[in-house]
Amino acid sequence: MKLFQMSPAGDWEGAVTPERLGETLEFLRGAGGVPLSTLQVAERLARVVRAWESAEYLGEALGHAEELGTSREMLEWGLRDLLSRLTERGLIALVEAELGSVEPFQHPRSRELYPCARGAVPPQLLVQVLAGTVPPVGIEAIVLALLARAPVLVKTASDEPVVAKLFLRSLRELAPELAERVAVLTWDGGGPLDEQAVGAASDVCAYGGNHAINRLLGLVRYPTRFFAYGHRVSTAILEHPQRAVRDVARDLALDVAAFEQRGCMSPHCLYVLEEEGSDAQMWAEAILQALDHTGARFPRPRLDADGARRLREAEALAILQGGRVLQGEGGTVAVHRDATFRPSPGDRFLHVVPVSSREECVASLAALRGALSTVGLECRPPALWEWTHFIQRVGVPRITRVGRMQRPLWVRDHDGRPRIADWVRWTNLEPF
Repeated sequence: MKLFQMSPAGDWEGAVTPERLGETLEFLRGAGGVPLSTLQVAERLARVVRAWESAEYLGEALGHAEELGTSREMLEWGLRDLLSRLTERGLIALVEAELGSVEPFQHPRSRELYPCARGAVPPQLLVQVLAGTVPPVGIEAIVLALLARAPVLVKTASDEPVVAKLFLRSLRELAPELAERVAVLTWDGGGPLDEQAVGAASDVCAYGGNHAINRLLGLVRYPTRFFAYGHRVSTAILEHPQRAVRDVARDLALDVAAFEQRGCMSPHCLYVLEEEGSDAQMWAEAILQALDHTGARFPRPRLDADGARRLREAEALAILQGGRVLQGEGGTVAVHRDATFRPSPGDRFLHVVPVSSREECVASLAALRGALSTVGLECRPPALWEWTHFIQRVGVPRITRVGRMQRPLWVRDHDGRPRIADWVRWTNLEPF
């Protein structure tokens, strides 16, 4: 299969040049918002998603698993999990939940308890800059933009250009009226092409490391709006789970293994409340065994030289700090003595940290305020709301159960912000 760099101004391959990028940006701005209702957009997207579940599209994506740095099995799991949530009903529900009605773009509508009639206006041009860490995000980026009726340019990461481009190809074949408002391009960041794309956008939504985010922010000029999702980390907490140790360890191992710990929802550290006989060492051994079972289902990719070096350094540092390192075929678990959050080097490496109280756990997390994405929580039901109160205090935007950390709900906020409402502007019609 030959992948093209596609744009509504024509399908072409090769390097992105200022001339070709300018042509694409001009076409998208001139195209305007998607001239379809929410029901029509959702029906067409659901049709494309159903087709993706077949071998024709999904099979082609899986053929690129090795170059995306993951196993074929893991990539299929991640894509199928996302596709299962992109139902027609779910797509409509997101628009209604965030924008107040199923059809907010038609004309200003009166709403209960709101003095003005309000009508939604899509972005003139949305530019989305993606990181290459979690391949299914390429599909989400396109779907969310179309639900907001935005003409969109998606700039993929250089090391993950595949999934978004394949999804655009499927749109061209099955929903061309949506595809003509989408372009997917790839170029190395940090140069004049970034400035050209950001300068043409009405809205920029960027994912990536903090350095890349700040560099893009420096290119934005009023009235362009900028929405950033920078580097974040996640953690898990265990307090006397009701479920069997084996079941909790299995679910946590999947959270660790998913997308090779590259996503912001990947757990780096597990806090174990050591009371009433609970033991961090026991949990570490159970998780290591579960990682081995998970590795049999989702093989670990081969590490490059840099990845192997980071793993060795993390192991050596844990031992130097008085910890104990447990190694298995499916991953690595380091058991520590003190309640300090430690980032993982990836490659299914989990730090296990004992704490004596909820207050000690929250004090450790407080050092990460603003950088936390998700807490996976496993506790008895009566303690759920107490833990929620503690965790909210350090600004964690998402709390879920262990086993769901890497599988968020479709209708939800992302890092504490709406997923499409940020991009929409509103026209208010006051009573005459």
